[in-house]
Amino acid sequence: MPNTTNNQMELYAILRMVEDAESESTIECHTDSKLAIGWLCHNWARNQPAIDAIVQAINVAQTTKQIHINFHKVKGHANCQGNNLVDYLAQQASRDGYYRLQD
Repeated sequence: MPNTTNNQMELYAILRMVEDAESESTIECHTDSKLAIGWLCHNWARNQPAIDAIVQAINVAQTTKQIHINFHKVKGHANCQGNNLVDYLAQQASRDGYYRLQD
C-alpha cells in the first residue's frame, strides 16, 4: 500500500520547485491540480494532516526565500506532453512510495 497520494506528490513537486528556486525570484507553475492551486492560493480547507504539512512547508519556503509563484491551470488529460510526464512521475512515485510523506 502506498504511503502517499497523488495530491501529496503534486504538492511535493511544488515544494521542490520552491526549494530549488533562487531567492527573490518568480516561478511560473503550470499544473492541472485545481486542489493544489486552491490550497496554496485560496486557503481551501485541508482535512489531511499530510496535505496541510506540505502546504505549510511550501508557504515557509516561499516566505523565507521571498519567492513569488504564478500559478497557471492547465487542462488535465489533454495530451499535453509535459503534463503527461509530470503526472506519470507523480503517480509512479506515489505508487512506489518513493517519497514517504508523514500523515
